[in-house]
Amino acid sequence: MHGKGSLETHSAGSRASGKVDEKVIRSMQEVSYDLNTHRPKSINEIPDVEYEYAITMGCGDECPYVNAKQQQDLAIPDPRAMDE
Repeated sequence: MHGKGSLETHSAGSRASGKVDEKVIRSMQEVSYDLNTHRPKSINEIPDVEYEYAITMGCGDECPYVNAKQQQDLAIPDPRAMDE
């Protein structure tokens, strides 16, 4: 959203559910980003290249390996387990 034209990004999950969570769609609408046309992708669907950065979101040691020069885990809880 903010790096359009200057960054190439890929988003994927280690256990993609097949549907974007409604809570996530509503949260992103609050910052004027529409996720209604998106679908969850498996980590196996992104290009198998060396990335500059791999940012993971709370899976710690369970995260599948992504070939990246730098990696950071943000420890963000899964929205499916969060209250509204």
